[in-house]
Amino acid sequence: MASSNQLSLFGFDLSVLYRRAVLGVEQLLWGSEAGLRERLCPGLDIRKLEELEPNYALGQDSQTGFQLLVPDSFVLLSEIELPPNSEIYLEAVVAGHVSSNSPFSMEETCWGYLVKERRGQVIVAEVAILARRTISEMLSEAAAKTNLPDLPVDVLVASGAGYIPVVGYQNSGRRKRYYSTLKQYALRFAVVMAGLLFLVTLPAILTSQNAQQYADLAAETTERTREIVGVRGQLVEAQAAVLAANDFFSDYPLYRRWLHRIAELTPDSVYLNRMAMEGDEVTITGLAENAADYQALLTGSGLFLNVTAPSAFSLDSRAGRERFTLTMRLIPEVER
Repeated sequence: MASSNQLSLFGFDLSVLYRRAVLGVEQLLWGSEAGLRERLCPGLDIRKLEELEPNYALGQDSQTGFQLLVPDSFVLLSEIELPPNSEIYLEAVVAGHVSSNSPFSMEETCWGYLVKERRGQVIVAEVAILARRTISEMLSEAAAKTNLPDLPVDVLVASGAGYIPVVGYQNSGRRKRYYSTLKQYALRFAVVMAGLLFLVTLPAILTSQNAQQYADLAAETTERTREIVGVRGQLVEAQAAVLAANDFFSDYPLYRRWLHRIAELTPDSVYLNRMAMEGDEVTITGLAENAADYQALLTGSGLFLNVTAPSAFSLDSRAGRERFTLTMRLIPEVER
């Protein structure tokens, strides 16, 4: 775990992610929640020292061994509570707790821990502390009783939450057999998934030849109709352009017809500067020698209604004419 402190990517510390990944794998393989350990890990007998007999494991697999239970009188049990986010550092926290509470020197201290409970925002871990000499003496006595000095032995401590494994005194051969079983199941799962994948893709493989024939036929047909498709595309584009133009100019009034009619009615002495149409209302501005006469001319033409001047006529001294602004409404019958 020390190497995880050096993990970084582009300046970001990845040690926490690494620790969480390791914790997740440990809980999956060895935790009681997933159930893998109970199903696939080789089970061992839990024996007290006084229950051992000579040649205990001769009728069993000599690589399996047994689990030796330490008497309660040799164990100091305690509990610590931690927040859930600190579980990735649980081993280091337990080690610090042991160093602070062990009645023995650290060289003579053995310990183990077990997550007893997870409730709310608290993790409760039970810690077992015992002397290394106690375990050494028990292992020597167990070897003498069984006459099998090389028999693998796991050392456990009984607690209210279950059995606490003592760190450093666990059977590595048992772990190897467990991992080997997991590999076998993983291989079987991979074979089954590969078979299912083959069955799923089999219809596509069988129809690939027909699909290729259809693709060739489609390419040939497309080549023969390329010119027709091109003409059709041009027609569609032209229609789209016409529709877009109609939509664009639909809100604009028809200036040209009324501009011609107003120009026909306007004498040469009148100059028009601006003409605006909004719905059936027309506004014109310009200069005239007599703006009132021009207003009367438009009123009497019969083409407009309500010919009014929104502002008074003013004399433009430079042009020598009256500046005017006239508003009027179109007569729909005349427009048609």
